[in-house]
Amino acid sequence: MFEFIIPIKTAWLYKRSAMEVTLLPRFSIVFALFLFPTLNAFALGDDVELVLTIVEQPDNHVQLAGTTNLPPGTKLMLSVKEKMENGFSGQSSCIVSKDGTFRSETFGPRDGLKDGRYIAQAVMPISAAQTADVKKLIGDKGEKLTGPLVETGRFGRTVSQRTGFSIGEDPDAAQAARISDAIAATAVIKRNVCVLLEQLLKFKDEPKFREFGFGTAGPYNKWLKSVEALRDSTPTGQHPIPLLVRTAPGDLLMLGMDYTRNRESDYSRQMLPELKETIEYSKYLATKGKPLARTPVFRTWKDSTGKFSVEAKLVKKSTTHVVLRKKDGATVNVAIANLSAADKEFLSGEASSESQGRQKQ
Repeated sequence: MFEFIIPIKTAWLYKRSAMEVTLLPRFSIVFALFLFPTLNAFALGDDVELVLTIVEQPDNHVQLAGTTNLPPGTKLMLSVKEKMENGFSGQSSCIVSKDGTFRSETFGPRDGLKDGRYIAQAVMPISAAQTADVKKLIGDKGEKLTGPLVETGRFGRTVSQRTGFSIGEDPDAAQAARISDAIAATAVIKRNVCVLLEQLLKFKDEPKFREFGFGTAGPYNKWLKSVEALRDSTPTGQHPIPLLVRTAPGDLLMLGMDYTRNRESDYSRQMLPELKETIEYSKYLATKGKPLARTPVFRTWKDSTGKFSVEAKLVKKSTTHVVLRKKDGATVNVAIANLSAADKEFLSGEASSESQGRQKQ
């Protein structure tokens, strides 16, 4: 047993001599420290426990929190991923506290998570990513970790826990509608890029193009402005439209710029086939003479405030209003100006498809 003298009420008395000065505390208290390890939540021989919970925040944001018997100071990687292709995905990290609890940063885009289903996950990375104190308890490769949550990989053992959660009253319907919207919007972007690529391949070798390029006084500046407008109107950030499709207008613009300098270059030889594959150019050429099939689909329509919401399909559209038919057969007339930005984007894609379909007929 060790004894530590801890002074309290520091009323000090001084003894002086020619060689030294001694400080003597008037009052002291004795603490005993026995020889055993510092108390940790984690004990060798116990299976790893990790409970993961979802903490809902205002405006459809969430945090991940939980408890674990992993040692204090253990690093955890936390993530939230939407259960749809190209949906929301976010990551965060945190440290297990002394009381065995942990909590993440807030997850969600600025306007909150969309209605739908999500997977939350907490992962303890390999021991090499942990501090020296944690390594002493779990092993250099996590070999002291046991239990059903432990996974063994090439570089050591990790711990993983997952749980699902949903946002909104009808997450499945909302998610299905957004998937349908994304498919339609993706098709519109692909077709628009195909049309502009076809034009570029026709005029890139013309003498006038070699002379004027995309200058404002030349006949090809309109093409340049069209590509720039398409690029600027394409969604950025996390979005269900595939990233390669969203960057296709920018790739097309770079390809056009390259053709102003060279009839063909290493860049264009590599970029052109990749761009054609992304936008399904061969499919476009095979079907461009045929009218576009338009099958109305049910989707979730919302107003700009988010208060109005209805599951319906588009049956009629004018310049100012849309007529929507609900699943029970009832129709509702809505002003386009009052619709959400996502609905307006959907209608813009519908208008583009209709226009191209009429041109092909």
